[in-house]
Amino acid sequence: MIDIVITRKVTEYRAEVLEDEEGRQYRAKFPEGVTRPVQYGTSVKVEAVYMSVYQLLPYNRVQDFFQDQAGIEISCGTLCNFAKENYDLLEKFEDVARTNQYCCQ
Repeated sequence: MIDIVITRKVTEYRAEVLEDEEGRQYRAKFPEGVTRPVQYGTSVKVEAVYMSVYQLLPYNRVQDFFQDQAGIEISCGTLCNFAKENYDLLEKFEDVARTNQYCCQ
C-alpha cells in the first residue's frame, strides 16, 4: 500500500533571557532561519510554489488546499512572496545555466 499523509507540524522555540547584576540582558539565539514570531516552514513554501507556479493553480485554490487539508491559513500576498523568494533564490542558477555550454543545448 502506498499512501500519503498531509499534516500540520508546529514547532515552538523558546529563547532564555538572562540578566546580570548590572541590568545587561543576554538572549539565547534561535535556530538559523527562525526570524519571526510565527513563520511558514520550507515544506509549506515549496508546496505552495509548486502548486502556483508549476501546476498553475490560482492563489485562491492554493489557499483552499492548505486550509482544507492542513488547517493552515495563507494569504494571497504570502503566496506571492513565496514565489518572489523562490525567483530570487534561483537567479544565480539561471545565470549559470544560461552561460554553461553543457546546459540547455
